Formats: sequence, C-alpha cells, structure tokens
Amino acid sequence: MRAKYQRDSRFEFLRILGMIMIVLSHFSIYGNWDTSNISAIETVRLLAFDGFGPIGAMIFFIISGYFYNKKDINTRANKSRKKAILTWMKMFFYSVIMFLFCLAMHIPIGLKEKIITLFPFSFNEYWFITCYLIITVFSPYIDEVIDQITEARFFKLLLFMFLLMFLELLNNEITNKLLVAFFGYLIGAYLQINRDTIVSKIKDGQLLLVIILGYALDLVSIYICKKMGVPFSKSAHFTQYVLSTIMAVSIFIIIMKRKSFVNLFVNTIASGAFAVYLITEQVSFRHVLWSKILNVGQYQNSHYLYLIGLGLSILIYFVCASFDIIIGHLFNMFKK
Repeated sequence: MRAKYQRDSRFEFLRILGMIMIVLSHFSIYGNWDTSNISAIETVRLLAFDGFGPIGAMIFFIISGYFYNKKDINTRANKSRKKAILTWMKMFFYSVIMFLFCLAMHIPIGLKEKIITLFPFSFNEYWFITCYLIITVFSPYIDEVIDQITEARFFKLLLFMFLLMFLELLNNEITNKLLVAFFGYLIGAYLQINRDTIVSKIKDGQLLLVIILGYALDLVSIYICKKMGVPFSKSAHFTQYVLSTIMAVSIFIIIMKRKSFVNLFVNTIASGAFAVYLITEQVSFRHVLWSKILNVGQYQNSHYLYLIGLGLSILIYFVCASFDIIIGHLFNMFKK
C-alpha cells in the first residue's frame, strides 16, 4: 500500500486525466441526442468530446510502457501475472456488480448482455481493459526485446507501427486495438529511454501547438464526414488513433517535463481509475447511465453543454473511484 502512495504523482495525475477524457468521450457517443436532420456544425458540437477517448486510452498504454524495467524476466513475469489476475478479478467483479445493480433497478437486460456479463473477457465487454491485460501479460517479454534492440531499429519499429494505424482509418480489419495497445507501450518505453534528450530538445509551446492543431483536424474531419453524408454515429471515424496518438504523446511529454512530486490525494484517487471505466462501460449500464439516469439529451441545446459534460465526467470519476477505494479498504479488512 505504501508503495502505491509513493508513486510519481505526475503520472498518477495523467491516469486521472486519461480516464476523465474517456468518460468525456462517452458523454458524446452515448448521449440520447436528437440526431434527426442534424447539421454538420451541430454534429461537430455534439461529437467534440468523442476524440478524447482514444487519447485517454493511449495515455494509459504509454504510462505502462514508460515504466518498463530491466529486472530478471522471471521476476517480471511473476509480477505481471499477479497484476493481470488482479485486473481480471476486478473486471469480473464490476461486471457482475453492475449487472446486479441493473436488475435491482429493473433495467431490461437481454440474454446476450447476461452472457457478456459473465464472460467479459471472452466477449470483449471492455476492449480497453482486455488490451491492458494482454499488454500486462506480455510486458516482460516486450521489455526483453526492448533491452536488446538498437535505438535506430526501435525508432523504425515505432514508425512502421504508426503507419500501420492508417489502415484502420481505411476500415482495414488487419489492424485492431491490440496494435494500438502494443504501440502505446513501446512509445512509453522509447520516451523513458530517451527521456533526457526529449526533455531538453522539445519545447512546451511546440507540444501545445501539436495538440491544438491535432484537435482542430479532428473537428474538421467530423465536419467533412457529416457533409459527405456519413451517419452521425460514424462521423468521428477519423478521430481514431492516428491524431489521437500524436496528441497523447504530446500531453505525456508535457507532464513528463514537469518536476516529480508525490501527493497522497492524487495517488489515492488515481488508484480507482480502472473502476471508473469498468462501472460506466458495463454493457447493460452504459447507455442507461447517459440516456436515462443523467438524461444528457436535455442539455443538447444548452450554451453550457461542454461545461455540463466536463462537470458530469469529473463527478462520475470521483464517485466511481471513491466507491472502488472503499471496496478496496473493505477487502483488505476482510483479508486481515
């Protein structure tokens, strides 16, 4: 427990930021919006947060890679296996807990959702956590490759994987989100290895410009897609993972350049980040949360739409993370 609270709070803050960005994207895509005869401008307005989700997910994968280590592979493998088992147990626990909550609230649940609840990993209920689990299991072996590869070849590998991500934009099914996860892990390791050079040569202003331009291009892509007749649900297709990766790396480097610090509150709240995703993305609950409980569609024409979305996302994060922290303390008491 003490080790968790001694973690570098720069990156714990990044976990919080990344998960809030994911929740913000769900505000856009799961909201009960009226999209009949919707204009291109209104489509951009409602989907403005959608591109934050891939950025947040990539931030988590980069963080995992950034803390790669050179310990004995057997030690790393044992540690990774235990971490993967605990993550899987948490995934199963919250899948079932939210299923029971939906039953208690008399929320209709189909047979397919019931099966997915019992087998969340097999049926890809949580793609993000599934990829994270796979990365965790494979990380000792990836680290061993990283230790052996030359810097030049490492850079070429990253470049090749980045180019592969363009295939997904063309709806090519050869690539998938697991590639994104591995790519993010390798980026994190590369940033750690070249930390001193990156910190000294790359300026904050350059990184902020990249983030602003990347986000602007995301919005332009939504506008063009809608103008071309692409349905509302598909209009944010080009916000996925190419520009998001560039923006996620830029955000990570900005935080990486800051002075290291330890803050108990930040580290504690960050420990519940995965629970936020597991609770809000449960297959039977996610649409109910945004469409029924929060009924975000009522704010569609509000001038404060973005402030409401941000406020709700932050509130959801703290409520779910606090619940997870309480559950964790109860579990530790039970073990003792």
